[in-house]
Amino acid sequence: MGQRDGDAGYPPKRACGIAVAIGMLLLLLLIVFPFIAPHFGSPHHSNMPSCLGHLKQIGAGVAMYRNDYDGLLPLPGEWRGAIHPYIKNDSILDCPLVKDEGKTGGYAYNAPLAGIAAKAVVSPDLVPLAFDSLPDRGLVAGGSRRIVMRHEHTANIVFVDTHTKAVKSVDDLKWDPK
Repeated sequence: MGQRDGDAGYPPKRACGIAVAIGMLLLLLLIVFPFIAPHFGSPHHSNMPSCLGHLKQIGAGVAMYRNDYDGLLPLPGEWRGAIHPYIKNDSILDCPLVKDEGKTGGYAYNAPLAGIAAKAVVSPDLVPLAFDSLPDRGLVAGGSRRIVMRHEHTANIVFVDTHTKAVKSVDDLKWDPK
């Protein structure tokens, strides 16, 4: 085949084939990227969904405890033991990132909730129930000074109404239930 004036040197079929190959490569990357991206990201970020799941289960355990004990929330020093019968796996009491570091714990219970009725909490959607805290201790705490921003500058929290959320700021949280 001869080359015409103004052609780039490729026959039209070959240029079309190259475009199709590039398109297929991009499509393949779009399909594969979600599976390989977590392996290149920060471990702090990749454990955040697991940590939120753990806190969601802790919230569910507290909700079941509350149903069995006339709406009362567990006592701070006994919260882990109190929800033990309601959770399926004790490992949810350990933040995955803390566990990866060879430690245990990593969650704290909001101390001002000590044995009060859940109905008495004025804003259950703003009052933390349990949250990311120091490993190996911090099982009972209250206030923002005990919260730890361990997941890419965010902290995971389960609230009294049992919804979970990753927060970047603790300024809008209400620690006192009244």
